[in-house]
Amino acid sequence: MTSICNAPVMAQVAAINHAKNRKRQQLLERQREREKRNEALVDEWFRFYDESRDGELQQEELSALLRKFAKKNSNDVRPFVEDQKFPIKRNEVLEIVSKFRAYIAEQDELDSIFERYDANGSGSLED
Repeated sequence: MTSICNAPVMAQVAAINHAKNRKRQQLLERQREREKRNEALVDEWFRFYDESRDGELQQEELSALLRKFAKKNSNDVRPFVEDQKFPIKRNEVLEIVSKFRAYIAEQDELDSIFERYDANGSGSLED
């Protein structure tokens, strides 16, 4: 009799587990699709910007790539590029571009903070 009483509960548990598994599969599929798109982007960037065709980006090649994402009124990517270790490998470029795009999105606010607090114009904030 216990199994008969628990049948509706067991059916609900099974339905919940099925829904969780379906959701998990959908998330994994979206992640695979995002990874494919990212791979295609990196392939495109390397086809266009890796002038030496060595599978790595040198400083000038990375600068050219990042200028693609810079604001129209600001083509100076030098400070961001100077912080990188060269050569840049394929598996590193997506993260670098993502960080640069985040920096560009906040550039106006960052510039105003530095104008206000970087008294000696060094490009860093001291105590």
